[in-house]
Amino acid sequence: MKTRGAHDDSAGRRENVGRSIAILISVLTIWFVRLETAAFVVERCNASKQTEKTISAKGTYTLTTIQSVGQGILAGGVSFCIFFMYVSFFEWALHKYIMHTPIFVYPFQAHALTHHGLFRADHSYYLRREQDVPKVTFAWWNAPGLFILNMPLLFLASTVGGVATFIGGSTALLLNYMLYEYLHWCMHIPQGRWIERTRAFQFLKKHHYLHHRYALRNLNVVLPLADWVMGTLITASDTENFFPLISPQPRVEQPETEESPEIGLIAQEMQV
Repeated sequence: MKTRGAHDDSAGRRENVGRSIAILISVLTIWFVRLETAAFVVERCNASKQTEKTISAKGTYTLTTIQSVGQGILAGGVSFCIFFMYVSFFEWALHKYIMHTPIFVYPFQAHALTHHGLFRADHSYYLRREQDVPKVTFAWWNAPGLFILNMPLLFLASTVGGVATFIGGSTALLLNYMLYEYLHWCMHIPQGRWIERTRAFQFLKKHHYLHHRYALRNLNVVLPLADWVMGTLITASDTENFFPLISPQPRVEQPETEESPEIGLIAQEMQV
């Protein structure tokens, strides 16, 4: 009986130990699972915060980029407008004091004597001889020369407003020069182009025609702003002679050695 009772007690103790171990394992398992769950939650929260920071950083960068682009466009646009108006005064001074004043031989001879001698305020306002075509436009090197002459002002503007102001100013200078050459070409060599039928072109054409009649008036070709400010602007209504309703004469080929008689006449006028 004792042996059986001792056996039962031993079995009971083993059962209790087994239950204790099972409970301990269960507790450890639950604790481990909760620990892993907590770590996972913390990791996900950190990842979520990092994602929010990344999104916020990207949003800030995008907003900053948009603002920078907008500021650049604004600075470039303002620079373009300022330089386009500036060119009107630059052209006015260049036209009056360099091209119509005998300070430097080449520009005075090429413009005041030759160009104004060939294209006068009558039927000769339009091109008559094919060999005179090169006398309508500037020489090829004038464009880079004038641009280089204005480079210091462009660099000065860029120190204030950055690269955008340099680009805007350069665009204004180049566009004004191209407009000058093209409009001036259309004025002296009309071919019924669409632009020749616009009111703006008709005004500028009359404006330039009067310049060929009064050499020191209407010195602007593209934008007569400086003429208006400096008091050299005259219109058709200010003169007794309106723009002549003449048609371009047929072009003829003449020997290139033939000198235009008008060149001598205008040379005498400029010396008076």
